[in-house]
Amino acid sequence: VFVGNLLLFVTYIVGYFWLYLVEMLTFSVVVYALIFFFLSRSDRGSIFQSTPEKYARKRIGAAEAQRLREQLEQLMEKEQLYKNPTLKLEELSVRLNISHHKLSQLLNDNIGESFRSYINRYRVENAILLLKNNPLFTVEAIAYESGFTSKSGFYTTFKKVMGTTPANFRKQLNH
Repeated sequence: VFVGNLLLFVTYIVGYFWLYLVEMLTFSVVVYALIFFFLSRSDRGSIFQSTPEKYARKRIGAAEAQRLREQLEQLMEKEQLYKNPTLKLEELSVRLNISHHKLSQLLNDNIGESFRSYINRYRVENAILLLKNNPLFTVEAIAYESGFTSKSGFYTTFKKVMGTTPANFRKQLNH
């Protein structure tokens, strides 16, 4: 504000009276438009409030969420769908007989993870078992066997979940 007023004053002093007049008129129009906008809104109290929480009206009940969570975990552990590197939210929702919106809501609101994080957690758990039980497998083979599509993606996810790289994890097992 100070810099704007200073520029306006300098402009006026230098002699560009018309430019000064245009700036003043533009400023006035903008200020009056903002005042009109705020006064004309019927929900003035909510202008500066936070946006409503996602799915606020369509929450999954606690009992249903627990049932769906158990079904999801059973499906992931029994059929090991996480090993499919092209697994999509839509495919998993079809297997659970729910909409992909509801599955996304279950993962985000009730489990607290995104779809990708949820699947990658299972993949890392599988990789840990393979690292422990198969010392002759290469890290890259374990990555692909666990459902990752690249070695770099595997390393990044493993380190994010476990705090160390797969190679370092394997070395720690041997000591």
